[in-house]
Amino acid sequence: MAEALSDVQRRNLAIAKRVAEINERGGVEAVEAAFDDFFHPDFEWRPGLAGLGAEVYRGRDGYREFIAEMKTIATDSPVSVVEIRAVGETHILTLGRLHFVGRGSDLTLDSEYGVLYRIEDGRARSGRSFLSHADAEAEARRLERESPVG
Repeated sequence: MAEALSDVQRRNLAIAKRVAEINERGGVEAVEAAFDDFFHPDFEWRPGLAGLGAEVYRGRDGYREFIAEMKTIATDSPVSVVEIRAVGETHILTLGRLHFVGRGSDLTLDSEYGVLYRIEDGRARSGRSFLSHADAEAEARRLERESPVG
């Protein structure tokens, strides 16, 4: 039987679900347009996709930079979410699928995709993406051991 969620976990889940809905409808540009609603001004993004310009993108400007860099290597990279769950009181795990179409090559990549967000005061403070559910879930288990609910 699943444990009951705390009020904080329910609020964090609502934030992550709303971001996922916006992303699925309008892509990363729509998420960036709603940045202030969901992300801390000093939000740190660590993409799992290797080969982009920075290891960490900070704030709204950093997120814009990440989007611009993605557009240089992909014509399309939609993410479809299949599961969102609370990880302790401070993190959210989102699991889904990434469909990536290379710019110029039209080569496609269909991959598992996971994101771990750290939520602080009702907004995401940081996010890290993974190209496998197993890696994302392993990191979530580690975080859960470090900061259990209750």
